[in-house]
Amino acid sequence: MTLGEKIVKARKNMGISQKELSEKLGISPTRLNYWEKDKRFPPVPMLNRLSEVLQIDGGALIGRNPKESAVAEGMPLSEQELTLLKRFRILDDHGKEAVSGILNIEYQRIEQAAQAAQLSPVSESPPEEDNIIPIPLSWSKASAGEGFYLFEGPDEELKVIYNNYTRKADFCVRVTGHSMEPKIYDGDIILIRKQPAVDVHEIGLYIVNDCGYVKKQGADRLISINPEYDDVFPNEFDYFRCCGKFVGVLDPDWIVEE
Repeated sequence: MTLGEKIVKARKNMGISQKELSEKLGISPTRLNYWEKDKRFPPVPMLNRLSEVLQIDGGALIGRNPKESAVAEGMPLSEQELTLLKRFRILDDHGKEAVSGILNIEYQRIEQAAQAAQLSPVSESPPEEDNIIPIPLSWSKASAGEGFYLFEGPDEELKVIYNNYTRKADFCVRVTGHSMEPKIYDGDIILIRKQPAVDVHEIGLYIVNDCGYVKKQGADRLISINPEYDDVFPNEFDYFRCCGKFVGVLDPDWIVEE
């Protein structure tokens, strides 16, 4: 069983949702979703926090016997890796945090290099120095709920890692509301590519009578993924405009802190 599967099982045993667990951990639901799907690995301090919140032993979360657990997952540990793990476990909190910080930096360096290697060089603009590009973040918010006043005003600029998602985006906007869960969560920053329309069943950013919405395009409506929320039905007298297509949720790990 992978770490993500263990987190899901423990969360369900407690009878709490992804959103509830993410609030207890002080992180976004999107980040927790990546951990549960094994797309990202939590830093060591957060592993300790997970074991506390989920009320399970830390050893049970990552496996009491690292060597046996790794073999079971098809990833046998070398003697060097076992030695490093044993030394890590006897460090105090300060030491573990320091080692975890260095490990995360090196992990992101390798991951960024792998992402850059997968990008097609044909008709693509090269990334800026250090594989970082700027993306405007709209000052306004988009609603995944009952509507939120949206206007085109000044933006701030985010520095993000250049990859297959961020390269397609013209700007990004922060979402408020829950109508697009579990695809998009309240507080997520979403990447948007400017275009005047999207296909049916695709997600877009819209303005309806000065209110901004992120919704799925339907044949005659804007659809909420969360069944607890109503769809939006623009009529012929409403001001209606599509601002662009949803590219994806901006992973917090892609944002480069200055």
